[in-house]
Amino acid sequence: MYSFITTSETIQIRGILKVQSVGELAATINEDFRSQKKIVIDLSQLHELTLRTVMKLITLQNHYRNSGKLVLFKGLNNKSVSGTFGLAGKRYLLGVA
Repeated sequence: MYSFITTSETIQIRGILKVQSVGELAATINEDFRSQKKIVIDLSQLHELTLRTVMKLITLQNHYRNSGKLVLFKGLNNKSVSGTFGLAGKRYLLGVA
C-alpha cells in the first residue's frame, strides 16, 4: 500500500505507511543513502500516517541522529498527514525540512 521513490537527496513516500513499513524505510536509507549525512523524507504524497507510525519514525530519526545522519521530514502540510495525527504530532517530528 506504499512505495518509496528515491532521488539523490530525498525519499518520497506514497500511499499508506504502516508501522511495519518503517523497517523497510530504514533499509532503503541504509542502501541508497549510506554515504550521505542529510536525508529528507517527503510525506507530501502520503495518504495516511498514524500516531504509532509517527512515533516509530521518531525512533528511526533518533537512531540516525546518533549515527551522525540528519533525517528531516517535509510535506507535513499535506491534509491527509496533518489530519491523521494533527499539530501535536507535527511537533514530535522535530526535524522538519
